[in-house]
Amino acid sequence: MNVKPENFAQRLWGDIYFHEETRKFSKHPPEVKNPQRSFVEFILDPLYKLYSQVLGESSEVLSATLKKLNIKLTKDELRFDVKPLLKLVLHRFFGECSGFVDMLAKFVPSPVEAAHAKVSNLYTGPADSLLSQAMNKCDPNGPLVVHITKLYPDLSLNYFNAFGRVFSGTLHVNSSVKVMGEHYSLEDEEDMTVQEIQGLYICQTRYNIEVNSIGAGNWVLIKGVDSSIAKTATLVSSNTNDAYIFKPLKFNTISVMKIAVEPLNPAELPKMLEGIRKINKTYPLCTTKVEESGEHIILGTGEL
Repeated sequence: MNVKPENFAQRLWGDIYFHEETRKFSKHPPEVKNPQRSFVEFILDPLYKLYSQVLGESSEVLSATLKKLNIKLTKDELRFDVKPLLKLVLHRFFGECSGFVDMLAKFVPSPVEAAHAKVSNLYTGPADSLLSQAMNKCDPNGPLVVHITKLYPDLSLNYFNAFGRVFSGTLHVNSSVKVMGEHYSLEDEEDMTVQEIQGLYICQTRYNIEVNSIGAGNWVLIKGVDSSIAKTATLVSSNTNDAYIFKPLKFNTISVMKIAVEPLNPAELPKMLEGIRKINKTYPLCTTKVEESGEHIILGTGEL
């Protein structure tokens, strides 16, 4: 078709149709039965056909189809079970998977470029303070400020690792930090504790790479600060006294499904309370409370 890939990609989104008679794209569907948009015709349909061929056809039929796509498999590879065979065919079809990383590099702004917008939207402190200025510059040598957004249970299920972004400064293992919860303020410092960093990890899919320090602009998994965090938190150096917190996360949905729970064995009430506390930490939209009647309530967004 002599179409540049960049121009072709722009015609795959929205209500755009390909007219086979004129070999042109248009926003008006062709006069055929069940017209398909360009994304379905050129992307989804070929994938569905390839998927169904791998799952349902014999090795001879599949081999003929793959030959048309210039995908070569040995006889031993064609005898693979369905799941590894599908993975192998798609790998040969798409090549090395770099699309996600390419998308991040092309469209997601760097931490320095995005710092000002994030700080102005999330940080509750004054914009002219030293902390705000350091965060706007994403300064690794500035005062330490970390925004904790999620708690992930460790594989042992005995504690949580706090996942957050370093907005300013550099975080070190064995350093002491102030952990400021969502209800912290300069007038009321009750929701604040001092904790020691026991470990720092960089998340890479199923692997966590341990590091000794991590600078501004990075996401990090922190061990040792979860005991006083319910949902989100703000970490600063232990000698910082004028820090404000980041805003709690906002969601488009609310918890409306309510259930009351109780232990089958009354003696196991402490174990149940510990389980409810962990549920509250794990799911950002989950809420737990005790009614006046003494019932323990869990509020969630759905039946599950």
